[in-house]
Amino acid sequence: MINIDDFKNVTALVIGDLMIDEYLWGSVDRISPEAPVPVVCVEKQSHTLGGAGNVINNLVAMGVKVLAIGTAGTGKAGQMIFGKLESLGIETDGIVSEPQRPTTRKTRVIASNQQVLRIDKEIKRNINADTLKRLVKIIKDKILQVNLIILSDYDKGLLTKELIAQTVKLAKKHNVMILADPKSLDFSKYEQV
Repeated sequence: MINIDDFKNVTALVIGDLMIDEYLWGSVDRISPEAPVPVVCVEKQSHTLGGAGNVINNLVAMGVKVLAIGTAGTGKAGQMIFGKLESLGIETDGIVSEPQRPTTRKTRVIASNQQVLRIDKEIKRNINADTLKRLVKIIKDKILQVNLIILSDYDKGLLTKELIAQTVKLAKKHNVMILADPKSLDFSKYEQV
């Protein structure tokens, strides 16, 4: 049986799609005259790490030491990624800024504790060659510090076949356990995991 205290001996490298989950909380008191939709009067707003960031949050809560690798845009949501990771005590030197790739933001509008709408701001395309090269170098630099790698794939283009193949190769070379949590329907890129 695994004891929760055992997690304190684990150092995990989480490689994945980092995003911001934004919540707009409010109430509905009328229907819009412009279209038959509710008008939500926002009363409060909150932001949390989403995607691979949620995995990081959960691991930290269990006492796991976490190293993070991913991308963030240069805008406000990207700044939030850095701030939220730092507030968890996570070093951000594994986060690569790709100016043409904004941070994914999922905005949920909630009225009377019921989700009314979700708005996704994202670009779903593979990372560029320079970002791939930088991420592989970071993985090489960090792999000796970890005993577990988690690939948290939300199908936003970070975990390409090439990045996964390079990561698996390094994990095998250094005898590091590797797990995948794929949202992508292309499971073939995980056949070596």
